Amino acid sequence: MWQFIKENIMLDRVKSFIEIYEDAYSVGLIFYIADKFSSNVK
Repeated sequence: MWQFIKENIMLDRVKSFIEIYEDAYSVGLIFYIADKFSSNVK
């Protein structure tokens, strides 16, 4: 039982880490595209 609880906590941590990573990735992607676009306009 304790092992199950421990694994669930780890799973939640991994899930929230992945969500944070995905958010950071999309923000980075937006900045990258905006940067490419602005350098093409110049």
